[in-house]
Amino acid sequence: MLESVYFRFKRMLGGQRRMLTTPDHLLHGREKAYRPPALFLPNQIEKIRGVQEETTLAHETSRVLGGEVEHGATAVYKLTNAKVVDGYIYSHEGRLVVSPKRERGMLTRSGVRLKKALLASSYNGNRYFGHWLSDDCTRALIEGDYGLPLFSGAPWTEHQRDYRRLLGLPAPPAQVALVETLYVIPDVGQNAFKRKRLEQIRAATQIFPGRRRGHGVYLLRGDSGTRRCLQNEEQVAAQLARYGFEIVNPAKENLACLLNKIKDASVVVGVEGSHLMHALFAMQPGGLLLTIQPPDRFNNVFKDLTDALGNRYGFVLGEGNRNGFTLNLKDLMMTLDLADQNAPAAPAIA
Repeated sequence: MLESVYFRFKRMLGGQRRMLTTPDHLLHGREKAYRPPALFLPNQIEKIRGVQEETTLAHETSRVLGGEVEHGATAVYKLTNAKVVDGYIYSHEGRLVVSPKRERGMLTRSGVRLKKALLASSYNGNRYFGHWLSDDCTRALIEGDYGLPLFSGAPWTEHQRDYRRLLGLPAPPAQVALVETLYVIPDVGQNAFKRKRLEQIRAATQIFPGRRRGHGVYLLRGDSGTRRCLQNEEQVAAQLARYGFEIVNPAKENLACLLNKIKDASVVVGVEGSHLMHALFAMQPGGLLLTIQPPDRFNNVFKDLTDALGNRYGFVLGEGNRNGFTLNLKDLMMTLDLADQNAPAAPAIA
């Protein structure tokens, strides 16, 4: 009770110390690498009218144009006597937020007590399934004397629970936990240490048998996640189906069936979004992930991940606005033709 009042007064009076300023130690240093350019038609960059809210046009164009990139270090920070409440962390070092939901406070709450734990959850991981799998789950796979990985924040979906079992991770998010030593590892750089754990997730998906090999898959976006309404998605799917693509709706499949259909695909197409993360790990190594982009929400976070896993990445922009957009089918097919013409003999890993 007194501890709760103490932290609330610190926030009100502006006396909260800045957190995560000095790492306890490094697990992996910075790296420089070359990343290949994305695959796209000549007129696409000119169609961009806006970017996703958490990025910039300069950052997105640097991702897709390729060139030298520096992958950040993996550092370990340590918090003492931490209370973790639904994605809000209170400690003697200050307050850390890894949940977009409203703060519920910590009065009259008790929870599990742990000597030490590794905070697996992140702010983006609690917002987007894609970041949960590529960032939070890879963080939970870090080995060392850090205690069990601790998830906190949003409740998990059926797919998340299935991945948790597939990866052998501990139980779903704890509402409240009291941790004597809580380790925090931002782990945002796609360095060799991170790539190794991304490969662990890819390896785990291989237990599911595939129905085909070298095929194409279209992953339906529908109305799931943040609104990105492709108004002619049925036409897009029908066009690709005529070319032998398998049309898959992640919202209607359990994980085993979903990965069974994606496994060993040579090309996966879909509206940019977290549902494409299933394809990242299950598709054929060196395969192409082609994202359909709304013109006012350009975002290429998957470019970092395809580079890390040695896959190819491309994009094609639609036309419209925040209320909905359409995709020119000719642009889509020309981009796929371009992919065939530029298929590398062997993928290079950034």
